Amino acid sequence: MTHPDDMATGEKILFASILPLIFIFTGCATSRYTAFQDGKPLGEDNENMTVGLTMGATREFDKVVGSTGDEKLEFKDQYALTPLFSIDGQIGFAEHLDVGVGVGLDTQHLHAKLFGKICLFDQTHRLGLAFLPTFIFGGTFEEKEEENKDFRTEDILFFKAQLMIPVSYRINTKWTVSASPIFGREIYKANFKWLDNTVFKDTFEYDSWGLSIGFKRTFKDQDAIGYIFPELALVANELDRKFYPYFGIGIGGNEKSWR
Repeated sequence: MTHPDDMATGEKILFASILPLIFIFTGCATSRYTAFQDGKPLGEDNENMTVGLTMGATREFDKVVGSTGDEKLEFKDQYALTPLFSIDGQIGFAEHLDVGVGVGLDTQHLHAKLFGKICLFDQTHRLGLAFLPTFIFGGTFEEKEEENKDFRTEDILFFKAQLMIPVSYRINTKWTVSASPIFGREIYKANFKWLDNTVFKDTFEYDSWGLSIGFKRTFKDQDAIGYIFPELALVANELDRKFYPYFGIGIGGNEKSWR
């Protein structure tokens, strides 16, 4: 007999997935370093969809003039915690290989991503270990008024390549703990234009690294399998070498859990 705590998985996940929508109407862009992935594969022909909300540190770009008079793009010193809403779809391409696509959205940026997941162990093992390469493409178009009342438009494109190596351990049928190192390379191409038709263009790129830790709570009701996956990542970059926090909650499951 199924325990009441594991009943109505679809209803639990559907209700929980609505909550992130409340938060996506404020803030600006943040890179998502949370993936809501453990070290195990889905298994061939199995599918999964995850809805996530990540709160993370954001710093906007600005044009600065160097001591030699050269103009370049740099991060502003101030940063804020802002949200990113995401939806990922994933399918088991082979017994130890998953592939997936996703989209992310906030009030300024939209991105799409492709990812793969190569796993060393199948679902029967308690221990999981995987390699998770991800490629993200995105951009923004924004109009803003500067402090000096000079109106400008910003057109920014970005590309991100990231590798996570999640290691997980299934404590029991309900709980899994996971940790992963994070390595990334980000490239931004900016195009600023002012009212006087002055145009500034620059390309900005940097490496990042960090660590994520998460806990996965699984719910089962016959063939419906869903989960809640809170995750915390601490990530630094080569520019200031300071670690910034990213906290996310993913709610996901197979197709039957969403019914």
